[in-house]
Amino acid sequence: GGGMRQTLRYEELRRLPILVPPPSEQRQIADFLDRETAKIDALIEKQTALIATLRERRTGLSWTITLGQTSSATAGAWFGDPPSGWHTERLNRHTRVANGSTPDRARVDYWDGAVPWLNSSFANQDVVRAADQFVTPTALSECHLPWLQPGCVLVAITGQGRTRGMATLLGMEATINQHLAAVVPDPRHWDPRYLTQLMRAAYTELRVISDEAGSTRGALTCEDLKRFVVPRPPLEEQGELADLLDRKTAEIDLLISKAERFIALARERRAALITAAVTGQLDVTTGKAAA
Repeated sequence: GGGMRQTLRYEELRRLPILVPPPSEQRQIADFLDRETAKIDALIEKQTALIATLRERRTGLSWTITLGQTSSATAGAWFGDPPSGWHTERLNRHTRVANGSTPDRARVDYWDGAVPWLNSSFANQDVVRAADQFVTPTALSECHLPWLQPGCVLVAITGQGRTRGMATLLGMEATINQHLAAVVPDPRHWDPRYLTQLMRAAYTELRVISDEAGSTRGALTCEDLKRFVVPRPPLEEQGELADLLDRKTAEIDLLISKAERFIALARERRAALITAAVTGQLDVTTGKAAA
């Protein structure tokens, strides 16, 4: 009938005509599809394994470059023995650590302004350049909200799944809620890009600290971050390390992207092959389009 239809009744379905090839041809089609889809599935499996290997390599490379070593476990600090000339210190020695709040949702004069307001989900981004919620200058002045500048490192101190402990670089002016901590670096001692990479390398250790807090949900505090011991290379070296890691990870990310694209195309090819074979568009004896 006319109009939108959301269902197909059984009686209508059972009356639909279908093509039924002879049993011998059905077996040919099934054998052909088993053989060809197995080839495609094997290629997909190889590319999936390649992606996993590349991601492991990316993680190892990040650790090696950021911390100046290959080992991720030593008897000393979480980062091992830093190279000569690097300092070891609490994070708050040359940074300021702060967090924000959630203004009262019932106050219309607090919301839908022009001030970007971020929650912990943004910690999963590489660089934060846009927001999806905004508060007003009134909220900024009345609600314990820090006005942050580009170059801060944001760390999720609570959050679902993998979010807690994740770090990102702030690429715009913004404020934050209580589930994020802002690590504001002293530019005389920290390169913001390197500090972001360092906090990402510290992810596992930050998760351990939050799990040891005794809460069933797990959480970090600003005090945890202030006391957190980190290595600090000379400022110029930080910039060089950040540049190197950006280049190397970009190369790996490109390979991952190509592998993901290959998998997507292979799955499309698999689906199209099945459709063509079972509808008679493909001659399974030759693998070419049916005449």
